[in-house]
Amino acid sequence: MKYLAATAIALTFAISSPAIGGGCDGDDFDKKEARAKILLQLATVLGSETVCGFEYDEDTIKTFITQQHIDENDATFVSDLSLISQGQKSDIEKMSKGMLAAHCVQIRRVAKQYGFTK
Repeated sequence: MKYLAATAIALTFAISSPAIGGGCDGDDFDKKEARAKILLQLATVLGSETVCGFEYDEDTIKTFITQQHIDENDATFVSDLSLISQGQKSDIEKMSKGMLAAHCVQIRRVAKQYGFTK
């Protein structure tokens, strides 16, 4: 539960990150929302690597981050990703065998689409 709260807090900060811009006009909000979506998706996939028995290609992860338009000066991206990943790992470790099987099947598909799987 504490990781769920931490994930929610991190996503709130992700959307309001100063690295994306200060205002909340349409374009800025879209960028912030896209950043939060990338953070959650990436954290879920990366947080599943060990428990699902996957091995991801690190160079592809680096390319994925670069191609997803994460600003070069967005130093909070790493800490936000880490925090959300920890929350995802905690949630995954509590899953039933059936839920974990379903989770890993879908994550394998997503990771393959991202090009992470070797």
